[in-house]
Amino acid sequence: MSFKQYFPKIDIVKKFGLRAKISTTELKVRFFKFFFVTFGLILVSLVCTAAKSSLGLYSQILASSFIIGSYIYILNFLRENIEIEENKYWQIPLFYIFVLMMLALAFVPMVYMAKESFIIGGITSEFDAFYFNIITLSSVGYGELHPINMAGKIISISMAVLGSLHMIVFLSLLLDKLPRKSE
Repeated sequence: MSFKQYFPKIDIVKKFGLRAKISTTELKVRFFKFFFVTFGLILVSLVCTAAKSSLGLYSQILASSFIIGSYIYILNFLRENIEIEENKYWQIPLFYIFVLMMLALAFVPMVYMAKESFIIGGITSEFDAFYFNIITLSSVGYGELHPINMAGKIISISMAVLGSLHMIVFLSLLLDKLPRKSE
């Protein structure tokens, strides 16, 4: 299999008003590295979540750390390799929503496996876990689902901090792109 079969057209980046800061070949190589590092971090977080019986409370701390590490790695990859074209700022809110959904999906296995750490009968399916993740990451926090022990509180705290960090990054991207008045 050739390299081009995996990336027949990287021009899809251009359709969203983005452009690579580096050559296409170098971007492909960095994307493969990015994909495997991010996949590895999320895989390790899933293993930590699954090993909660032997690791106890530390499994949630480790899993949260690896998901936050994946998020920071994604932001760094985008900062170093992609830039926004002039007057194409509409994709910033799409980026915010896309990454928020990916973060919520990354936390689903952890929250679902630790469902006894939340109000009894509150999380009964993966969709309930996804709902809780979106509500917590976006700082809405309706309150009908809430943690009742230390593991649930650690998960909720890490999600709330990550959701706030994501909002700050989004706002800084948006403000950085606004035209400035010349004096």
